[in-house]
Amino acid sequence: MLLFGTGSSVTMKLQLDVECVGYNGIPHTFDKPIFQSIVMFFSMSLCFFIEKLIELFKRRSNKEAAYTQLEDGEKVPEKQASVFLILIPTTFDLIASTLMTFGLIYTPASVFQMLRGSMIIFSSFLSRIFIGKKIRYGQLIGIFISVIALVLVGVSAIRTPSTGLNETTGFQTAMGILMILIAQFIQAGQIVAEEFFMKNLTLPPLKIVAFEGIFGLIETVFIACPFGYFVPGSDYSTMQHNSFENTYDSFVCLFNSTSIIIITIIFAIAVLGLNAYGMMVTNAFNAVNRTLFESARTACVWLVMIIIEFCWAGHGEKLSWWSLLELAGFVILFFATLVYNRVVKIPFIEPLDQKIDAEENDKLVKEN
Repeated sequence: MLLFGTGSSVTMKLQLDVECVGYNGIPHTFDKPIFQSIVMFFSMSLCFFIEKLIELFKRRSNKEAAYTQLEDGEKVPEKQASVFLILIPTTFDLIASTLMTFGLIYTPASVFQMLRGSMIIFSSFLSRIFIGKKIRYGQLIGIFISVIALVLVGVSAIRTPSTGLNETTGFQTAMGILMILIAQFIQAGQIVAEEFFMKNLTLPPLKIVAFEGIFGLIETVFIACPFGYFVPGSDYSTMQHNSFENTYDSFVCLFNSTSIIIITIIFAIAVLGLNAYGMMVTNAFNAVNRTLFESARTACVWLVMIIIEFCWAGHGEKLSWWSLLELAGFVILFFATLVYNRVVKIPFIEPLDQKIDAEENDKLVKEN
């Protein structure tokens, strides 16, 4: 999972920094957030075939997963009438992933990865508003510490000189950070929507990912791509005002650049592996595992980007004195996540949280 997680983040950034020749013969960087969404959803849809292989293996082992055995021996398919509810969180995912990629154009990959830690802030408050989940006092402290960490990371990104073909100003980096934070807010909405709309959906986790990929691919091709073409922007197109993103130009660039083809294939494999393997081990992951995984992933992304800059100048991340501030933000964010997940327990706060836990459990018992 660490390999796939690191690979997906690194290749996302590398792809945006590669120069290519588009349909009009003019070289430009591959700034294509919608194209990355196409690749991402396509990779997720391939989980359908992985699930089918698993089902086939289970059938041969007399452990059929897709059917319910009746008393008389008859078999009926599981109900999947509510599968179209997946469209709701998928729409959130499409908007969030496009915004995140757009923000990544102007921010370093390590900063992008750390800013994703803001998810706990937004998901906590959205869950409280729409689902009625109580926020524990320890979680509030974790959220407060996270805000401090994210401010440090953001300042370090704005002050660090940019590298590569996508040279950015401090203002552009700040806008990129804002886009990523907005994307995290939307993705937190996706998590709340999944919990609210899909709680009664009886499908294997891999099939849910596959359907998200299929629905997301359809939405991207038939809604996001036309929208990106007709909205004014800096991407070359036949439109008088150019386009936010010209998908035709994306595929011309793809077939004109061996580097983009290789990076895209690695990105697709990484996304598929992260989703497939992640769903297979999700039940074995507790709060400590998740925290350690995300922190290790962030550290690996940062290390790999530093190595890439050393080997392929202009495509990675340079170290500067501001990197120390980013490192401080990373360490504080790691601690904040541990506090939020109650791995690190604050002595005078934990009894209050345990009282809330007991009240919530009593409420569930009465409802059942």
